[in-house]
Amino acid sequence: MKCWANYGIIKMFRYRPGPMTFLEKAIFLFGFTIIWGYPLSFFFIGSQWFLLMVYISTVIAFFMTLKTFLCSRCINFACPLNCVEIKAKKEFFKLNPKIADAWDEDV
Repeated sequence: MKCWANYGIIKMFRYRPGPMTFLEKAIFLFGFTIIWGYPLSFFFIGSQWFLLMVYISTVIAFFMTLKTFLCSRCINFACPLNCVEIKAKKEFFKLNPKIADAWDEDV
């Protein structure tokens, strides 16, 4: 398992295992909304309905691909997009007891 979202990014903060706080999740989702929602206003203002449909289709395809092929194998269990099977999570926690403690999981 590997987290593709953080691959190659400079680590600016100290590692903190465990679930995200509500504020962290809100900031994460707000960031996605801003980045992916920004072009929508221009499509509406310019009445570019075909491009709007293409853009929405592309965004949906992107997130479906992300969830299917990347987020289903990611070790970042705190991420709201993570969809790793519970069996794989339990196996990971069994092999990493310190992280299991941070998540309050029984090993």
